[in-house]
Amino acid sequence: PYNDLVVAPGSATSYFGDEALAEHTLPMKTIDDALNLRRRILAAFELAETAPTEAERRRWLTFVVVGGGPTGCEVAGQIADLAHRTLKEDFRGTDPASAEVLIFDAGEDILATFGDRLSHKATTALERMGVEIHSRTRVMAVDGDGIDVESQAGRERIPTHTVVWAAGVQAS
Repeated sequence: PYNDLVVAPGSATSYFGDEALAEHTLPMKTIDDALNLRRRILAAFELAETAPTEAERRRWLTFVVVGGGPTGCEVAGQIADLAHRTLKEDFRGTDPASAEVLIFDAGEDILATFGDRLSHKATTALERMGVEIHSRTRVMAVDGDGIDVESQAGRERIPTHTVVWAAGVQAS
């Protein structure tokens, strides 16, 4: 006999009502998502190596993570570590360490739900790794060539081919 029934259907990525964002972003909720993300990140470094122009090379070497929660911070840190340590000897025509890793979060701080102390510690650690953190910055649009963000400073276009969506979660 049971007194309680717990139903745990899992979670899915939330795009906050703008499902068009799913077309050009990489979610991070399942093992398949993680494997696809790994493949896309490594491919970006390889495509940067053979890019026909400097602008295209920069676009391949700019990695954007949307969402400053635990998943977003972990992914950004792993990409930075990959660029600065793991792949540093693997390319001749391009320096993986020149990659830019950016986190965009609409809130005040990354890891805000964990308190000021941990948020500050994570900010310091990620910045030391070379991650640029953009708080109070909302994603307005994403396409195959970049992302449009808006902050108090105004609207800005970030050229990139790799956008990881770690901003929202909803029930399956």
